[in-house]
Amino acid sequence: MNKNEAQIAVVGAGMSGLIAALELERLGYSPQLIEASDQIGGRLKTDVENDIYYDHGFQVLLTAYPEVKRYLDIEALDLMSFRPGALLFEDSTRPIQIGDVNRDFNFLWSTLLTSVATLKDKRTLRKEQLRLKEENEDTIFDRTAHTTTRVYLREKGYSARFRNAFFIPFYAGIYLEPDLITSCKLFEFVFKMFAEGDAAIPRKGIAEIPRQIATRFERTSIRFNKRVSRIVEDSMANSAVLLINGKKERYDAVIYTSAPEQVDLKWNSCWNFYFEVDEVNKKFKDIISLVASRDSLINNFYILPQKTAKAKSILSVTVLGNPKDQEQLIKSLQLEFSALCDIHLGDCLKSFYIENALPTYKKMRSLPRPEHVQPNANSGVFHAGDYMLYPSLNAAMKSGRLAAEAADRYLALI
Repeated sequence: MNKNEAQIAVVGAGMSGLIAALELERLGYSPQLIEASDQIGGRLKTDVENDIYYDHGFQVLLTAYPEVKRYLDIEALDLMSFRPGALLFEDSTRPIQIGDVNRDFNFLWSTLLTSVATLKDKRTLRKEQLRLKEENEDTIFDRTAHTTTRVYLREKGYSARFRNAFFIPFYAGIYLEPDLITSCKLFEFVFKMFAEGDAAIPRKGIAEIPRQIATRFERTSIRFNKRVSRIVEDSMANSAVLLINGKKERYDAVIYTSAPEQVDLKWNSCWNFYFEVDEVNKKFKDIISLVASRDSLINNFYILPQKTAKAKSILSVTVLGNPKDQEQLIKSLQLEFSALCDIHLGDCLKSFYIENALPTYKKMRSLPRPEHVQPNANSGVFHAGDYMLYPSLNAAMKSGRLAAEAADRYLALI
């Protein structure tokens, strides 16, 4: 098929759809990007008020992600990188600081002297960093052995205190589930990415990432507020029909970035609150803080790089799960921060409840199932989305790229 004449639709302008459209352009096509809402980015959302950037949920960019290196201009994103460590609130309002000494020498004494991690813990941590440095995404996710992250950490021999004070709250904030029942495969991949690059957020919010991709479009048309309610594959005509806002449209190929109805996708949820704070110690600058207590509402928090018009700092805190009473949550958080962290929260400036924050599933893989990416002479419908691989920005971008390549192979046959 002539690439200039091919009609291709990408359904969904999240990161999978954006990358799919960008790749289709690179391959010589002019795709239509069809989005149900009025903005691009999917789960990567940022509100801007009074020059303050409020992300919908605490989402960090891991600069070591292979697809991030492939597609993003890191320098142009103007990142605020977190220091490679954490502040741990265990049973005192004075936090314990630990970190990767090999990447930030300022962590040396606090990490060496802390009793949170035993000498064996520190040796095991370094050994695992070196082991996983020799692994790649495929070897990690293609392993047949599988267990939960919680069991994996215990089997690796980390002490109970180190697991409870650091690993469990830290990875609970990544998985958005406190029991670490998520696969150890994801743990190993994320652990490797943290060790090999920075964890960062764009100073103008996480939505800068999809915006950067969209600015590169030359032949992609984006259609907002267009909801696709149905896809019908027409094998006789080698095409697919989309029902968009009640009207039928025919395409030679379609890349669909939402999970099909037959995929019983579960989601982890969270609350994200932004509070005004009068004064914060400089030790909280550019670092993630964790609260170890399972009874606490607080999972993690950090201080934003911007300040309010009154020159006050802004604290972002994540609460896991779906407690619904927002006003009671705010009051409880104010009490907990005072009691556990000696931080006195002011007004709540912004809050978000993210019901579908992160997909969760047991089977994770580095490549989609063959039927999703191999050209089929009877079907022009392909799928993309992190739900096909594992929950992360890297998987979303990768699945979009692979779907575009599969669509190109398919169109070459008809």
